[in-house]
Amino acid sequence: MGSQSITKTLRQASHQNWVQVSDRLLDNLAKTVGHIATFPESGNLHYSAVIETAELRMFPVTKFPYYLVFYIVGPDEVVLVRLLHGMRDLSTELQASDPSE
Repeated sequence: MGSQSITKTLRQASHQNWVQVSDRLLDNLAKTVGHIATFPESGNLHYSAVIETAELRMFPVTKFPYYLVFYIVGPDEVVLVRLLHGMRDLSTELQASDPSE
């Protein structure tokens, strides 16, 4: 097997792996959003001080704990604000997406 063939095989395997991971992430994101819809008060209020006009809640994506769903519980609805990776500057990212502005 030549080096070009090995490189092509590795690229295909890498692409297939990323597709599988992204599919799992989307499936688990859907489960997490379903949980939030059923139990909207279950999210952590730790970041609510970042957006002072709302009770911003955070809940990690099932099986992908570095991905965080930020949302606000309204009287008749749950508003998803952002999906962020936990390694980002969360305060800056959340202030940039303040729904009260």
